[in-house]
Amino acid sequence: MLRALITLIVLAFLAPGPAFASGAGGNAGQPVTYGALSQSQRIAYIRALIEAGEDETAQRLLSASRFDEGDLGYAAATLQAMLYRRQGRLDEAEALLRRIVSERPGFGRVRLELADLLALRGNRDGAAYHLRILADASEDPGSRRRFEGFIDQLDTARPFTIGGFVSLAPSTNINNGSSSGTIMVAGLPFEIAPGGRAESGVGLRAGVHAALTHRLSERITAYAAGSAVLSEYSGSRFDTLTGDFRLGLRRRGLDHMLGVELIADRRLIAWQPTDHGLGGRLYARKALAPRLLLSGELQFVKRRYDFDPSLDTRTFSGKARLDWAYAPARSVHVEIGGEDESMPDRPHNSFTGGHVEIGTLQRLPLAISASFAVKAGMRDYEGVFPFMGEAREDRYVELRATFLKSNLAWQGFTPRLGLSYYVQKSNVALYDYDRLAADVTITKEF
Repeated sequence: MLRALITLIVLAFLAPGPAFASGAGGNAGQPVTYGALSQSQRIAYIRALIEAGEDETAQRLLSASRFDEGDLGYAAATLQAMLYRRQGRLDEAEALLRRIVSERPGFGRVRLELADLLALRGNRDGAAYHLRILADASEDPGSRRRFEGFIDQLDTARPFTIGGFVSLAPSTNINNGSSSGTIMVAGLPFEIAPGGRAESGVGLRAGVHAALTHRLSERITAYAAGSAVLSEYSGSRFDTLTGDFRLGLRRRGLDHMLGVELIADRRLIAWQPTDHGLGGRLYARKALAPRLLLSGELQFVKRRYDFDPSLDTRTFSGKARLDWAYAPARSVHVEIGGEDESMPDRPHNSFTGGHVEIGTLQRLPLAISASFAVKAGMRDYEGVFPFMGEAREDRYVELRATFLKSNLAWQGFTPRLGLSYYVQKSNVALYDYDRLAADVTITKEF
């Protein structure tokens, strides 16, 4: 049903032009041979043949024709992809459509055709990814609602989903230790124990996630979701296993979405239970204008530690984000957020913080999709830090970038490269440091 709806929209986008045309000096309505047609008229004629089911004739004419005016070469490639699909050559059709949208991200009709093909092949995450790009770049509220409706139907078409990822995480500081053997605190030297020093190693991070959704009404959906993420390093004392569970409701209106969920998580370090959290989250999204989207969330988590109750915390956080999709697959965003964490038994670890972030999503040459973000924030702590005589104050900046080459794939999977640099300045020397990280993740959502 969903693919049929998308196909109808594709056909509406790709409505055929006239199959024949008059010559420049001929009489109106007088048919002419295919060879006398202009390149754009030939495209329209071949498209009409495909829609009439004359695939062999369409393929013969397409293979024998040359299209080098403007972007007509891409139009011809789109028709070839449609013929590949009808011939059952789905891998070739998908590869060709991906190449077109990577080189011409503004071709919404082609992106919609790709989303339809991905839905046909069972890659609903990939289909939703491209439908989201179309929704964000829509010029009018009606188009946005139509594309978001397709995304909703993708969710309901698969009430149970399961997925996963694998990431290689090389690091020179997997335990966030110090690169120095001695540090100065209040003018006095302190020796850092070997276990607190930086250690090298190559990490492997893998995760699995699953979700179950059920539509209660046309606008309200209930869901349950869970995930587990394992970070494995050389030396089991650095291994971390985290699992979480979410139970929620979300309501989608004509130009907004509102959701609420309960959150529970459990963490093991070195395969020993260490802490668990319980809380809730309220989130919303509102389309302010075509291509302009406001989103935000509020969250509360109470965390308890198994081995030391004095570490128990209560954390309130919130953030708001404004996204402007000024072109297909190109956007900029601004985000502001705040956080308040209370540790009653250790007030010197209680803090209030905030951050500002700006970022962009861009399509680069060679079919590379890239995102860049810079985040600056602060944390002011309440109690006097031990042996310091004053409260701790942290200031930090984080730079992040991700790169994905959409035409580099194997069996539908493509690698994503992530880079980040974090630098923190603090009046407490133990928390004055910088960190450089890189990871490679294998993903199917592109």
